[in-house]
Amino acid sequence: MTINWKPSAHGALATLRANFEARKNAIAVPDTAATSCTKVWTPAEYPNRGPMMPLSLLTYAQIGLWDNADKPETFVDPKTGQMRKRYKGLRYKVSIEGWTVPASLIQKRSGAQFSRGVQLRQAGEFELKIVDVNRSTGKFSAAFADELRSLIARNDPEDLYGVLSDRHGGFRYFEHQYVHVRFTTDDEGAMMPEVTLYVDGQTLVADQMTAKFISPKQHGAGLRYHQYVDRCGYAEHVANQRTARLAQPVGGSQA
Repeated sequence: MTINWKPSAHGALATLRANFEARKNAIAVPDTAATSCTKVWTPAEYPNRGPMMPLSLLTYAQIGLWDNADKPETFVDPKTGQMRKRYKGLRYKVSIEGWTVPASLIQKRSGAQFSRGVQLRQAGEFELKIVDVNRSTGKFSAAFADELRSLIARNDPEDLYGVLSDRHGGFRYFEHQYVHVRFTTDDEGAMMPEVTLYVDGQTLVADQMTAKFISPKQHGAGLRYHQYVDRCGYAEHVANQRTARLAQPVGGSQA
């Protein structure tokens, strides 16, 4: 599936883009954050709670872009067998699964050390409903609100944004941990997403997203693009394990 995206040249959206362009130099924030970090990260008891680990500690990650536009309005409840109406939330989200351990200790079936889904909104809606609202209630500091507004001002109004959060003990956001998604054109002219994670002054850019290797079940659930970040040789480790299993004699050794 290809996301059809093209900046509007006229109308209200073009005006909005022009206004954002005029604000570009209002707040100076570097495009690439520093990669130094002194924080020590301890995994939460549950991967869907707490803030994300510093990106400098990340050894392996899976990043996915989900699009709910094609989901049917109704579905069969697997528990009751009855037809139910699907809840229509936001269209896009980014899923993040991360580990800080060596390749030999990564067990995908046991789950990631950090796992989160980040709901995404276009720039105007994100600034109005997330940045402005949370700044007015004191949930966002002035520095964090300015950081987000500066990023929005330097990019296209149709880009997507989201802040990492969880719902443990009530809904809460984690300052200086957010996502920016923009769409670029590949060599064949198709629009492809580029996902940038911002975590406490560090950045990770997933700019090689692909639709390959997505299973029918994942596609049916809304996964459209994904990318693996492998800093610990996990793929090589898995391949070596597979080779070792195939080399083992069937039925044990012969006398």
